[in-house]
Amino acid sequence: MINETRLLGALFFAAVGGAFFWLANPLLATVRPPIFFEVICVGSGLAVGWVLIGRREDKSGVGIGQGLTTSLALAVVILLTSGSFNAMRDAMQFRTGEPMGTIAAAFEKSAEYFFILATPEIVGLIFVSGIVGGGLIGLMSRYLPD
Repeated sequence: MINETRLLGALFFAAVGGAFFWLANPLLATVRPPIFFEVICVGSGLAVGWVLIGRREDKSGVGIGQGLTTSLALAVVILLTSGSFNAMRDAMQFRTGEPMGTIAAAFEKSAEYFFILATPEIVGLIFVSGIVGGGLIGLMSRYLPD
């Protein structure tokens, strides 16, 4: 069911995904960039915001912890999805020999992107957006009627 917290969570974390793309895109210019990276970032933000913070928010009004959890989950989903897409691209170009090699390559690509993107700007974006988004959605769920 659509309610205000789910909609705001989806839109807010989609914007966070867009900001993640904007900060990460120059850093990934040195390696083979992920395919559909902007779509992955914004789409992951929509999905994670809708499912995690929209569903978990209650009437307590304390949403900062839930916002941090959602923000960290967004970063993990972006990294794993990007690594998986690139591992599938490599598998279709016959760069990996066997199916287990493709699965291992997905985690290797995700780890590679993690080490490239572990900069203070992106880590700060994740923590600040989690605190702001959680607090905003907590206030919204507390003061708006159902």
